[in-house]
Amino acid sequence: PPSPPPPSPSPTPPSPSPPPPSPSPPPLPSPTPPSPSRPPPLPSPPPPLPSPPPPLPSLPPPSPLPPPPSPLPPPPPSSPPSLPPPCADKTAEIQQLREQIADLTAQIAAQAADYVTQIELLEADLASCRATPPVSYCPPVSPPSPPVAPPSLPALPADGVQVIHGKTGTALGCLFPGNDNTSTFDFGDGETKPIAAQCCVVGSTDDAGCKRKLADDVCLGGKHPLTVGSTYAENAAVCAKKSTPAMPLGLCNRSCAFQGCRYNEYPVISSIECVLSPPPSLPPSPPPPKSIPPGGFAVLGGGGGADGSGQVRCLLPGDENVTQAKFNGVFKYIAPQCCVVNATDATACRRFIGSNDNEGCVGGKPLDTSKEGPWNYVKAWNKCQELSVIAGEELDLCEQACSLKGCGYNNFPVFTKQACLASPPSAPSPSPAAPKPAKGSNPIPAAGVQVLNGDTGAELYCLRPGQDPPDEDRTAVDGRGNIAAQCCTKTGTGNEKCRRLVTVDGTAQCVGGAATPTKAPNPFTYSDTVDECARLSVVTGEDLELCDQ
Repeated sequence: PPSPPPPSPSPTPPSPSPPPPSPSPPPLPSPTPPSPSRPPPLPSPPPPLPSPPPPLPSLPPPSPLPPPPSPLPPPPPSSPPSLPPPCADKTAEIQQLREQIADLTAQIAAQAADYVTQIELLEADLASCRATPPVSYCPPVSPPSPPVAPPSLPALPADGVQVIHGKTGTALGCLFPGNDNTSTFDFGDGETKPIAAQCCVVGSTDDAGCKRKLADDVCLGGKHPLTVGSTYAENAAVCAKKSTPAMPLGLCNRSCAFQGCRYNEYPVISSIECVLSPPPSLPPSPPPPKSIPPGGFAVLGGGGGADGSGQVRCLLPGDENVTQAKFNGVFKYIAPQCCVVNATDATACRRFIGSNDNEGCVGGKPLDTSKEGPWNYVKAWNKCQELSVIAGEELDLCEQACSLKGCGYNNFPVFTKQACLASPPSAPSPSPAAPKPAKGSNPIPAAGVQVLNGDTGAELYCLRPGQDPPDEDRTAVDGRGNIAAQCCTKTGTGNEKCRRLVTVDGTAQCVGGAATPTKAPNPFTYSDTVDECARLSVVTGEDLELCDQ
């Protein structure tokens, strides 16, 4: 409203028509005195509140009042009218509370929306649960599945496979059905070694196809030196396991020499068959002899002329383990030699295969220091069957002396399958009963001799004369294997007298033949051992005899 007119000296009534009010908002009523106390704080969280109340209605213009002593100045057109400080504080506080209420309302609404969502999800799960049949929390236990049988290992083929030298490829022998557990083999000179496993790429023919080890640089048959060999089935299984579609593997048809892992120093199994097909014109071979026939076989002198080219001994049934015969007045080892089947002239003789040396000679060279010896009839026959595979011709024991055919065997008696010249002695009459005549030129002393445990010295058996069967023929102790030969010097004391190992021409050899975990020492009778110690006395220059320990 416009400022009132200045007071007149004397009171005068107001003008009959006061000026119209200004378009600005009417003045607020006089501020009310402040409440004696502030309102209490709202509870937390407060319940949802209704929307803010509508603004208060505009008040009618007041009746004309006497002008206040100090009228308020008009507020600016764009801002609310100024309030006294106490009122302004209350207004601000009210506005602040309203903002807090709005914030709390928004928070509560958001939280409520979350709760509603959770309720909807739970209701959906509940509906699904009601529609699902009950579940047993203790289902019956099914019986365990039977164990899976291990894959069957491949068996040796009926025709057998050759075991060959890892360096030269020379056939060392064959594995036939029944040899499935064989994991070691004679590597020559009587030395038995583990068989090394190796594989070849199927269809390959060169060294690139040889696989003694693969990309992981692990040797298939183990790291040198080998302590455990591989059987045929184990070798085949390794090849199958390491095969891939891009590189199928199988047993090799060659030695794979110099292809790693130092397997040149071991026998290896090949895929080469052992079947030796005789020429069609030849008649079938007789069944392999397992023992000497009743008529006996002659041991002939290896040389010609009057020095003993004829029969020097007749081997009779029971003589299968005889290794010596008296030749030119001296007991000597009997040499093995082979001949081509159904040939009778000297061209059939095979005292050696390949080379006239220790490696090529059938019984080694020199014979009396060969690691494969001493030889008996059965070993000699088996050697000829083995060499048939290597030579590619069917071999058997000879029916002739084969003089001057190599290996120095002219100086030894030789095994043959020639019938004995003299008829075997007739059997003694049944009454009175007489013991079988003992063989050997050295009778057992009347007091007997002990066979001792080679380790502890404990007595295992006592050899006595006049026994039936005669102890003079005994070469083994039941349950303990062959009796080994050893000699002792006639001078000295204790172990210094013992000679299980002697040196002949610079070569060390076991008196009774080397024994290994898979090979027994050579069988010796009492007489054979006496003769062997006498022979070694000459060869070594030491005066040797049977041991007393």
